[in-house]
Amino acid sequence: MIPVSFAQQRLWLVDQIEGPSPLYNLPVALRLHGSLDLPALRTALADVMGRHEALRTVFPELAGVPVQQVLPVAEAPLRFEVVDCGPEEYPALRRGAAGPFDLRRDPPMRATVFRLGPDEAVLLVVLHHIAGDGWSLHRCCGTWGAPTRRARGRSPDWEPLPVQYADYALWQRRLLGAEEDPQSLQHRQLAYWRQQLAGLPEELELPVDRPGTRRPATARRPVTSAWTRNCMPGCAASPSSSGSPCSPCSRPGSRPCCPGSGGHRHPAGHGGGRPDRRGAERPGRVLRQHPGAARRHLRRPLVHGMVGRVRKTHLEALSHQDIPFDRLVRRSIRRVRWHGTHCSR
Repeated sequence: MIPVSFAQQRLWLVDQIEGPSPLYNLPVALRLHGSLDLPALRTALADVMGRHEALRTVFPELAGVPVQQVLPVAEAPLRFEVVDCGPEEYPALRRGAAGPFDLRRDPPMRATVFRLGPDEAVLLVVLHHIAGDGWSLHRCCGTWGAPTRRARGRSPDWEPLPVQYADYALWQRRLLGAEEDPQSLQHRQLAYWRQQLAGLPEELELPVDRPGTRRPATARRPVTSAWTRNCMPGCAASPSSSGSPCSPCSRPGSRPCCPGSGGHRHPAGHGGGRPDRRGAERPGRVLRQHPGAARRHLRRPLVHGMVGRVRKTHLEALSHQDIPFDRLVRRSIRRVRWHGTHCSR
């Protein structure tokens, strides 16, 4: 048995609290035209599972703690289903195929082929987020040229992977060290975040059109906004003149646009970057660590001054991103958490 990574532990805990849910499913649907060799397709997808241990890993409990159990290839058959249907039936069937995984027993990958006609089909592959993310899923899709080789009677000529995700989980724990050790990376990064997040409000008071709830709602709908053409030249010029990428430059705009948010220190979040882009061929190689909870010091409404401060805070946050977000919250913030307000999705 292998310890889970901190990102896997967080996803496993959410699964335990909320029960099986498709919330963290990563679906990929590919429309296929022409004659389909189903045995070759199934064998090729099984080849991908055999190559990546993360795709045939289950998560049983050992003394109340989740662990990784990598199943041998012979004991981890691909869940592969073929459904004959018409184009009008496909949407409802697709939603049904995106059901939840049982992380204790099910390998976190399955495939369904919807045959819409003699020469048209849709391949739906679903991954659980505990085994990969959007980036690694894209890299995994790059190996799906294997059906062509299988259809020609050849096996994939892949080189063995030098590192699997279980190796990363072990490395991560060695890297962070013990929280009690003042010299450990975990201890130093916790000290940084305690200082950065001191005095953080219980909840950021923003002007809203309806009150929130203490329980998260499952209903979702998209909210879109558009930037005019006149905005884009300025947005492109500001990063180049300040030495900051465009993404951090867009965030300071939230403060002047929310005058009712109160205070001059505006907590804002951003997606955590990847500390190491090597190992891109491995699904789940580096799951996103956490959304960076960084404060924006926005005391003066000067755009270039705000961009400079945001850039500095952004870079400091990225250099302290190794510590898992749930541990950061437990050790640094230490406050009552409400499921509908503080639960990160």
